Amino acid sequence: MQDKTEAPAASARGEARSSPKDMAARVGGGLFLLIFLTGLDRYLALRGYLPISGAAAFFALAAVILGAALFTGLPRTALLSRAADILRLYRPFWLVFLFLTVFSIGYWFRRADAAQGDLTFLAQPFLVCAAAALLPLVPSLRRDWRTCVRAAFALYCLTVWADALWPGTFAEYAWRPAGLAVNANAGALLIIILAAPLLMDRRLGGSGRQSLLILLAAGCTVSLSLSRGGILLYLALFCCYFVFRRSPRRRLEFFGASALLLVICPLSIWSLPAFQSRDAADRLTLLAAPQDWLSFRIGLRRPWRIAHVVSRYDNLGSVQAASSVAPPPAGETSAAGTPEAPADNQSQAAPSPLPPDVPPELIDHRSVRKVEDGRAYLDTARVVRYRNAWDTIRASPWAGYGTRFNIVKNIGAHNMFLAMWVDFGIVGALAYPVLLFFAFLGFYRRQFWPGVCLAVALAGAGLFSDNIFDWRPLFLLTGLLLGLSAGEAGEMEQDSG
Repeated sequence: MQDKTEAPAASARGEARSSPKDMAARVGGGLFLLIFLTGLDRYLALRGYLPISGAAAFFALAAVILGAALFTGLPRTALLSRAADILRLYRPFWLVFLFLTVFSIGYWFRRADAAQGDLTFLAQPFLVCAAAALLPLVPSLRRDWRTCVRAAFALYCLTVWADALWPGTFAEYAWRPAGLAVNANAGALLIIILAAPLLMDRRLGGSGRQSLLILLAAGCTVSLSLSRGGILLYLALFCCYFVFRRSPRRRLEFFGASALLLVICPLSIWSLPAFQSRDAADRLTLLAAPQDWLSFRIGLRRPWRIAHVVSRYDNLGSVQAASSVAPPPAGETSAAGTPEAPADNQSQAAPSPLPPDVPPELIDHRSVRKVEDGRAYLDTARVVRYRNAWDTIRASPWAGYGTRFNIVKNIGAHNMFLAMWVDFGIVGALAYPVLLFFAFLGFYRRQFWPGVCLAVALAGAGLFSDNIFDWRPLFLLTGLLLGLSAGEAGEMEQDSG
């Protein structure tokens, strides 16, 4: 008798899933995640195709999705109950995040030159995370979130490969494919953040063909970005996947995947149009030297383009730099396109701007270490940038300098932990890792492995980037997984399967 009553219920659920309202909700929710997880909104706003900001578009569409769910039968009590569950289960995370948000707003006044946009530095990611945590209330998003993240991952990888085949389609530099992120380093980290929750599940056994394909696709795409931080973070993800994977063929899969990556990645880089330029060759020289991954000095090709660079950098980030351009050797063409005779000496001309075809590394005055024998020697290593950030911190270790000082003053920490210390002093240095720890702890206690992997990936990304809070997809995905993990046991089983 019980089976007879359950059969109509299951049939009714199947009809509800295929109803026009449900299909519209699935399509709308899927497009929403596809747009904002890939950063398409940001790209359209940068290109002037979006009449409003990406943040405004996100909150407007999220309100429409939740409002439609309430209108089509979602009880208001369910919305309030889920919000209360999310707050209760992740109370330490939300309290630290809220504290940092309020603190950043108060610290905005510390900087005399603070811009109005800096006021929402942490408020915006906090609100994005909170809004995304309510999205799993929509049944279609709760059921299809994994499919949506896979689609976002695939779309983003396709845009990076499009950049490699047709240089400059999306990226700011034609020789470093970046996809919709525009910046190659940010793009590499976004690929890993999208891949991480898809790889780690509560059951890492079975054939795992989809996971292996995602892992290989992520590796090939990250390698195209020529990002040191992205490649190092991917290698950590690659090793962790096989360490925790439970499969009798784990060793065979590990060596097979490693061999494929070692073949596909170099062939792609050597053959694709984006890597045929001089700038790409200089970057590849860096990546090919293991001793240069943390500290490197490389003599540029065509060194006559930079004859002398004098720079001074103090702890407050002020810059005084002068540069001049020496003529190229005989037979070579200058930046203006006219042949010039070689210079008999290294006498300095009047200071002038750097020519437009100088590699981007030279724009940062701290990159140039010395000019010797007609070569401009660079050192754009992470350890050099860490040292610059540490010099800044030492001048004011307790109080910091104010909200977004690291970005606005171009301190270039390239490390989120140091950047928070620069901005907010000892409070930021302690609060940021505590925030990540509470996210990890909450997911771990719920045994929600996609969230656990995401928290670890965010911590790893912070070692190589200093603008994590500027990337909406990271906090959209974090909030989404918080909401999913706060669901009932049955929902969690369905989402993780």
